[in-house]
Amino acid sequence: MTREGVYIPGDYYLLCDVCGFKKRRSECRKRWDGAMVCQEDYEERHPLDLIEPRADTQNVEDARYAEPVFVTPENETRAEDL
Repeated sequence: MTREGVYIPGDYYLLCDVCGFKKRRSECRKRWDGAMVCQEDYEERHPLDLIEPRADTQNVEDARYAEPVFVTPENETRAEDL
């Protein structure tokens, strides 16, 4: 770890995008979402973010219209209604 206030060429200070603490550039990493974070706040991208969904075709083959079947007022179904 470097001392506070010591000049190191090319190693500037920045603020962590998560915790807001002042850190050296060499102590930070760029996360997958573009945020510059310190080592304590760094996290890998979740593997499920990279999965491509498959196409789900829900076609009904040989779809036909059928006349609706109604129940009689006595709630009985007759053979000729089917």
